[in-house]
Amino acid sequence: SGMAQYRRLVVPSFDMTWLEFESRNFILIPGGGGSLKSGVKNQIQVAMIDGNPKASKLDIKFIESFKTDTAEKSRLCSGVCTGIILGVQAVCALLDSSCLILTLEWDKSDNLKFERKVEIFNEVTGEVTAQGDSLDGLNCCIIASTPKGDVVFTGGDDNMIRAWGISTNSDTGEWIATKLMKLSGHSGPIMNFSLHCTEPWLCSASKDGSCRVWNTQSGKAVANLMSVPTEAPAT
Repeated sequence: SGMAQYRRLVVPSFDMTWLEFESRNFILIPGGGGSLKSGVKNQIQVAMIDGNPKASKLDIKFIESFKTDTAEKSRLCSGVCTGIILGVQAVCALLDSSCLILTLEWDKSDNLKFERKVEIFNEVTGEVTAQGDSLDGLNCCIIASTPKGDVVFTGGDDNMIRAWGISTNSDTGEWIATKLMKLSGHSGPIMNFSLHCTEPWLCSASKDGSCRVWNTQSGKAVANLMSVPTEAPAT
C-alpha cells in the first residue's frame, strides 16, 4: 500500500533529532520510564531511515539503542542534540542535571555504537564537576563552532545559559569540558535554543516569556523579544 511504514516505539519518547552519519540517516529518540522501579529502560532509541527522498514511504529499522541507566542509578534522557566536536560527529544527551557527550562509530554488525567521552555534572547530585558549578535540571543543549573552538551551550531550570569548551588532554587524549562563560538575563528556566546558520547568534527561549539573542563570541545579549499580554476583551 501507499501508507507510511509504522513502527512502535519501545519506550515513551521526549525528544528527537535527525542524524546523518557514515552516509546513513538516523532519528535519535530519547526516552524511558524514569525510575528503575518502572521496569522501562531509559535509553536513546535509534531508528535507521532508508529510501529515496522522492519515494512515497521510507523504510524504518530500529537498531541497538544506547542505555543511559547504570546499575546503581536511573538516568532518564530527556533530550539530545548532534554536531561536530573536535572534528568528529558527537551527540549530547541531557540526563536531568547533566550533559553527557558521546561519539559514534558504525560497527561491523551494522549497529551504531556510542562512546562516552565527557560528562558535565550537577554538583547538587553529589557528583563532582570539573568547574564546581551547579547546573540544576537541564532542558536544552546545542553544539556550536566558534573562534574559541567547539562549544556546547546548556540551559536549564536555574535560568542560566552556560558555554562549555571541549578540548582534549594532551597526555591522555581524554576529552575535557571547561566552562567558558555564563549568559545571564533570563528570569525563568531556559527551554530551547536555536543557532543562526551563518552569524554568531544564539537564540534562547525561556519560561519568563522572552526570547533573547546572544552573541556567542562575547556572551552579550544583543536582542530581547518579550511577550506582551493581550488585553482581555471588553464585556
